[in-house]
Amino acid sequence: MRDMLSYLASSLSSPVNAEGRLLALQCVLRSGRLGDVSIPAGLARGMGQADAESAWSQLEAAAWLRRVPREGTAVVARLTDPLTGMPGLKARSRAADWALRRARGRELAGLPARTRLTALALQAHTHTGHLGGIADAHQMARACACSVPELLNELRRLVAHEGLSCWTLDERTDDLSWQLPTTAHPEGMAPDSRQPA
Repeated sequence: MRDMLSYLASSLSSPVNAEGRLLALQCVLRSGRLGDVSIPAGLARGMGQADAESAWSQLEAAAWLRRVPREGTAVVARLTDPLTGMPGLKARSRAADWALRRARGRELAGLPARTRLTALALQAHTHTGHLGGIADAHQMARACACSVPELLNELRRLVAHEGLSCWTLDERTDDLSWQLPTTAHPEGMAPDSRQPA
């Protein structure tokens, strides 16, 4: 999951907002070997997308994918640069389901897409078996499609909504540390989280 978030941070241009990035994450995790993907209308609604059409348009404008005309409620698209060396379909399907559940958790209901993307990124970088993590603040901000000051505002919002217990930023090293609520379960961490080195 961390690799996917890093890939999106580098491959998507800045005009693609958090809603577009959440959609792009589902697209890349659900895509076939050639980059073909079909997103049912119900899945977009389940993602809590306020404006799914705008998210699709942003990804097309960024030349990240192109939609394929098709009748029916599903949106069919092809990624313009399909990933090579991706995990198998089964592993990506599990990761897509995990990302969907994390980005629409109970404590995140009604919160903006950027807050939900931030919560997802924090959980993806939280070590298996632990409730906390540490990452470079600038890298985390890129993964969340925002600046570091905007990221810190999202962290404050997550604390206020009990999606995060606490966080600190070491201004000397730019290391961001955080702690998830004690109600979070280690098995709820990202499928590819690793123990700390």
